[in-house]
Amino acid sequence: MIAALALVLTWGSTATAQEREATEAPRRAGSIRWELVGTGLGVFGVSYATAMVFAVLPQECVFTSYGGAPLPDCYHRRSPRLFIPLVGPFTQFGDGQSGFLHAIYAIDGSLQIAGIALAVTGLVWRKPPSTEALRWTPFVGHRTVGIRGTF
Repeated sequence: MIAALALVLTWGSTATAQEREATEAPRRAGSIRWELVGTGLGVFGVSYATAMVFAVLPQECVFTSYGGAPLPDCYHRRSPRLFIPLVGPFTQFGDGQSGFLHAIYAIDGSLQIAGIALAVTGLVWRKPPSTEALRWTPFVGHRTVGIRGTF
C-alpha cells in the first residue's frame, strides 16, 4: 500500500513537471532589431528636444509704442506642458495661438509618437534566427580547384 501511494505521488509530480514544460512559453528566437530601436530613439530625442526648446522660449510677444518708438513688450508666457513627452505638444491646441504654431506642435507630437513606436517595434519584431552558418564548399572545375563560402 505504501508503495502504491509513493507511485501515485511520484507519477503526479512527473505529470505536473511535464505539464509545466508544455505550458511554458518558448523563448523568442532571433535578435533585437537595434537599427530600428536606435532610429526610433533618435527621432523621439530630436523631436522632444525641439519641444523643450519651445517650452523654454517665450511664445507671445506684443509690440507697443512707447514715446513714439515701438519697443518689444514680451510676456514671458512659457509652456511647461511641452515638457510632457508624447502628449505635451497636443495640449497646446486650445491656447489661441497661431495656426503655424499648431502645425509645429502637431508635427512634433506626431514625431515623438512615431519615434517611440519605431523603438518598440524594433524590440518586439525580432530578426529571424540564422539557419545556416558560414559554409565552405570545395569545388572542382575544368583546370580549377577552389573553395567557395556561403552564408
